[in-house]
Amino acid sequence: MDGLKYYNIPIKTADLGLHEYTFEVDDEFFLHFENSFVDNGEFVVKIHLDKRATLIEVNFIIYGNFKTPCDRCLAEIPIEINTSKRMLFKYDESGKEDEEEVMYITPDDSDINIAGLIYEFISLSIPISKTIDCEENDFQFCDEKVLEYYDLLEEEAEKAAEEDKEERSNIWDSLNDIKLN
Repeated sequence: MDGLKYYNIPIKTADLGLHEYTFEVDDEFFLHFENSFVDNGEFVVKIHLDKRATLIEVNFIIYGNFKTPCDRCLAEIPIEINTSKRMLFKYDESGKEDEEEVMYITPDDSDINIAGLIYEFISLSIPISKTIDCEENDFQFCDEKVLEYYDLLEEEAEKAAEEDKEERSNIWDSLNDIKLN
């Protein structure tokens, strides 16, 4: 993880108060993480750090995009990410277990490496469905031939669902004719 030293923020020598940092994240960053969800992206990470006597509050603002195969047409498309997260670092010598928004550090720690947090925040911001509005982008990124097949499959699925619904309706209609007296 020596390649991630760039993402160290000095805390021991920093004065109390507000500090700002800006980091750029690119393809090389994601190579440091095994089975990364992103391998082709460019992001800007702005850090607002507020150092206090008993804790450090770090606010992350992350924006940029990564390229991934479209879930509809398999063409490589850019997916934009714009997120902000907050993390607290509290001083503790007893070795407490980190929590969702709180990480524990010792008073002797000279810096905080935020690379893992940046990776986690970007990964958690990836949408489940990786698609873009093709019409809005004038089909710039889309594989129109595959989209034609996609539309045909959708039409077939709609027809099958309608036929299934009609068949179920017919079963209920025939049950209405039964006299129970």
